[in-house]
Amino acid sequence: MSEADWKVAWDLFDRPPRKGVLPKSVVKDCMRGIGEGRYYGETALDELLSGYPEPMGYQDFVDAMKKPYEPPPVTTRAACQAYDGKEVGMLMEMEVMKMLTGDGADALPDQLLEAARYGLVFQKGEATIDELERVYEMPASAIEPTLDDVLKYAV
Repeated sequence: MSEADWKVAWDLFDRPPRKGVLPKSVVKDCMRGIGEGRYYGETALDELLSGYPEPMGYQDFVDAMKKPYEPPPVTTRAACQAYDGKEVGMLMEMEVMKMLTGDGADALPDQLLEAARYGLVFQKGEATIDELERVYEMPASAIEPTLDDVLKYAV
């Protein structure tokens, strides 16, 4: 995207009567909305915007957008943390399904949905990121399905 595109995005958030400044919380939403292959967690955005005034002006926003982006390492933990907006270390079951499918549980046939949940322990509809990391980084050879599991997915 160009700076002109950034301006369009900024103007979507700086609604009439335009003040030319936005609270950092709104700037974060604007940056997330732009995307551009940048996946900022709350902590990363806080660090990125820490040197700017509250509220931020458009030029400060452009300066922040021009800063080099270092993507976090692609790990199960990083993927889970991207969906953990409140940074509590837990994901709701629906968030896990959305992370795995991009569309949520409705996009998965029942058999695949059950396979995605295999081995996960959800408590009150949530799983810890530690639990998700343990299950999804487990080598396939470490999972010993029962005969019932095998028969369930037999074609």
